[in-house]
Amino acid sequence: MSPDSLKGHLYWSTAVQILRSLCEKHLAKSDPKWEGILKGGVYHVHKGLGVDESVMWGEYFFCEALERVLW
Repeated sequence: MSPDSLKGHLYWSTAVQILRSLCEKHLAKSDPKWEGILKGGVYHVHKGLGVDESVMWGEYFFCEALERVLW
């Protein structure tokens, strides 16, 4: 948390809003054949690599953020 409680609350609520949006719009739960947690990730857009895929580090930070919010 931020030493400034007002900023800390803003950061926290923004993080929760981002996680909610990811869960509502990009969670792959409705696609049993998808091999990741989130859809819509991009590895290298200019080379066309990993466009609209699951990205391992994105999923790691997504899970890390969920764990922090739920604790």
